[in-house]
Amino acid sequence: MKKVIILLLVSLSPLSAQNSGKIAGRVVDSKTKNPLPMANIVIRGTTFGAASDVEGNYYILNLPPGTYDLTASIVG
Repeated sequence: MKKVIILLLVSLSPLSAQNSGKIAGRVVDSKTKNPLPMANIVIRGTTFGAASDVEGNYYILNLPPGTYDLTASIVG
């Protein structure tokens, strides 16, 4: 199984009257640093998640403020 590095940029800024935020990052191979497209990123214990694009970038929107554990997986 490949080791995966997830780079996170967490921004939990309020939007209008709502109190929600976003988690964004990039999934890359730990050895080559090449992007990993179509990786699944899931917030443990929730139904929130995303898939990375062809450049390995992903974002998860409309999150309540808090601390989250992310899991990334890829087939292949």
